[in-house]
Amino acid sequence: MKSPKIVLSVLIAMGGCIPVYSSECPFPEDAGASVLIDYLKDHRPEEENACIDRSFEKLKSQLTKSKLSDEQVGVLIRFLDHKRLPSAAEQQGFAIHFSPTAEQYPAVGSIFLLGGRAINPLLSALRTPEVTPRFQENAALAWSLIYRDDPSAGVRALVQAATSQSDPARASNLRKAAISVDHNCPESVRRECDSELSR
Repeated sequence: MKSPKIVLSVLIAMGGCIPVYSSECPFPEDAGASVLIDYLKDHRPEEENACIDRSFEKLKSQLTKSKLSDEQVGVLIRFLDHKRLPSAAEQQGFAIHFSPTAEQYPAVGSIFLLGGRAINPLLSALRTPEVTPRFQENAALAWSLIYRDDPSAGVRALVQAATSQSDPARASNLRKAAISVDHNCPESVRRECDSELSR
């Protein structure tokens, strides 16, 4: 069962407002996923850099078939709080955002495309205390997207991870993530999600 709110977020992020890109990025137009991720690896998420945005745009067509290592997935996860540059329409004030988070933070869509391959690296990121609130919010959204067909299972997985965590700070972060994922559950399965959260 899919949440209309969550799926709409990703559909918009995948093909909605296109950022303004530089025509002189230091990688070829036919660059593969590994080359693009290597480029991202050398940059910081807080950078306002059109070539970072271009990397994510080019990755869209490659992630579902690319065999990435956990380290490479971790690079994409590190960019969960990277906000892309505004599109030409946005610069003119014409863009309408139904879900600003998924539209403006391209790594959310990338993690969605990776699906189950991102679960373990994303879990590691969710338990880490030294991240920004925006990173935590976007990571929880990405988790919700991965579990879009069984939202309550996404809540359950985080609650179980929090319960088994010995470090209080890390357990607290996982619990907060579970609450965020619960909030993303559609009304049709809210009771099941709430039940998992209360375990």
